[in-house]
Amino acid sequence: AAHRGFSLVEVLSPCVTHNRTHSYDWFKSRLRRVDAEPDHDPSDRRRAWSLIDDPDRLPVGLIYEEEKEAFEEALLDGFAGPPALGDINPDVARLEEVMEEFS
Repeated sequence: AAHRGFSLVEVLSPCVTHNRTHSYDWFKSRLRRVDAEPDHDPSDRRRAWSLIDDPDRLPVGLIYEEEKEAFEEALLDGFAGPPALGDINPDVARLEEVMEEFS
C-alpha cells in the first residue's frame, strides 16, 4: 500500500462449491513464500518471471519491485499532488519521452 506507482495484488480464493479440483489443500500444497527464501531478490526481474512461470508452484509475497518515478509524476514533471490537479496539458515531447521510458 505504501508503494508509489503501479502495483498488482492477486488474491487467491478457492471456490470449493463449484471447483472441487482446486480446493484449499490444492492451493496450500502449491504455495511458495518467496520472501522466506534466503536467495530471493525482489529487484531481479528475470528471477521474478521464472517464479511466476512455474505452473506447479504459486509464488506469494513480494515477487518483484522496481523503484522509479510513478507515471503520473513523470508526466506531470514531478507534481506531487493528485494527477487531476496537475497540468492536464503536458508537453507532447515530454509525454513521448515518458511513454518510451515506461514501455
